[in-house]
Amino acid sequence: MRVLLIVDTVFAVRERPLISRLEVGLADEGVGVVLALPERAPISSDLGLVGDPVRFRLAGFALTRAIRARQLVRRLTAGADATQIDLIHVFGGASWSLAGEVATLLAVPVVLEVWRGGLCERARAFRPNPSVPVILLAPGRDVERRLLAEGGSGMVRLARWGGSVPADPAIPLRDGSVASIMLVGNGRDAVGLTAAFDAAARLAAERGDVMIFLDADAARQAGLWKRAKRHAITDKLTLIDRMEERRDLVLQGDIFVYPERLQEHRTVLLDALAAGLPVVVAADDAVEELIDGRTAVVVPRPDPDIWHHAIAELLDDRDRARAIGAAARESIRDGRRFTSYVAAVLDAYEWATGSESTPIRGA
Repeated sequence: MRVLLIVDTVFAVRERPLISRLEVGLADEGVGVVLALPERAPISSDLGLVGDPVRFRLAGFALTRAIRARQLVRRLTAGADATQIDLIHVFGGASWSLAGEVATLLAVPVVLEVWRGGLCERARAFRPNPSVPVILLAPGRDVERRLLAEGGSGMVRLARWGGSVPADPAIPLRDGSVASIMLVGNGRDAVGLTAAFDAAARLAAERGDVMIFLDADAARQAGLWKRAKRHAITDKLTLIDRMEERRDLVLQGDIFVYPERLQEHRTVLLDALAAGLPVVVAADDAVEELIDGRTAVVVPRPDPDIWHHAIAELLDDRDRARAIGAAARESIRDGRRFTSYVAAVLDAYEWATGSESTPIRGA
């Protein structure tokens, strides 16, 4: 089997680890993988590990979509490196329509990764061609329920995203060390991000042992640098470009704060849980492993005072913070490893291409 992974620009940046891990996992199972990225998408060193990515034009008018799809197909099928594609797996809503055109031209099934609740209605209506089978992958049970709720033209399979569990757990909040707060968000929920930032900034102003790390683009979108000046903590704030991509840095933190409630699935959160970091997160039903007081501290609403109290409690009771991180790591290790996602994806591929007969629930 040979699979074409079509990834849009936003997904290539924010979920680079998911794509690279899936490439390797599929290759280990004998599945040929071809990665297609937009022409202007930044390529990280571990994207396209199993071959050079094929480039395509993502931006353009709807009237040019068929032309852009044919260009991509020619790049896949021309010359000595011609590639037979059996299935297309699409990541990122911006690339769905183009992927539908390519699937129609190649006469192969298309798998949509429905990574956030806001895409469910569009996913149910997605039908590029009556002859093209459509499979909808749900990364969590919340999305699965929404896809199954009203019916649609596609077929639904649960393929829960997983975390990468390191061999050695994190040891956060070491005695006598400066505490690093990793504030992760993309700025789309400005209210939630601002509330958590104000809380963290107050803590940094009150204490001498707190540093804040924040995504640079999210800070710009939410106007947080000005707020940092008002809190007089610019010397304790570090802005990081494309922070979600920098898992090596994020997972070295002491407290992982995830304040945006967007009904989105993000592997950066699963990786933080898997590493054993204490997580403070906005209430959301996207990740079932978030159990308040056991595997995370869940903040019910975007109130700076509540966020301040939640983070301060972990700073003041470091044993409790480490216990929460350890319980989170155990929950991912026992039930939500990334390898389980790869296995579920393979099952979906086999069903879509007719190489297995397991019944499937229809949307």
